[in-house]
Amino acid sequence: MRTDADGVQFVQWTKDGMQIRGTINLSERKPDNEIKTILIAFDGVLSGTTISMNLKNSWAVQGGHKALKGGITGSLNGDTLTLFLANELEHVQFRRATRTEHDEAIRKLEMRAKLNKGAY
Repeated sequence: MRTDADGVQFVQWTKDGMQIRGTINLSERKPDNEIKTILIAFDGVLSGTTISMNLKNSWAVQGGHKALKGGITGSLNGDTLTLFLANELEHVQFRRATRTEHDEAIRKLEMRAKLNKGAY
């Protein structure tokens, strides 16, 4: 999981041998203080500490569709997942978290959005 004042990102997968399959949940607070959530399905390979993901499809929870395609590479070292996105120069780091921690982070993001309605 990765969090900041305007978003929560959560990566979850199952592993069978070196093969992985899972989802990336991206929730972001927009300037109008609405929360937009996109779910991205992927499959890939985890070999040692090296990870590669192929994005399969994505959809917006609130309706509409945003096609995200391509691949993501990275590494998994202990409780830290570092991902390198294809068009980004910087890497993104995630920490190990439970679904309960994710749900709490989303609740806090929604509370910030509600408290800031009209603040932009």
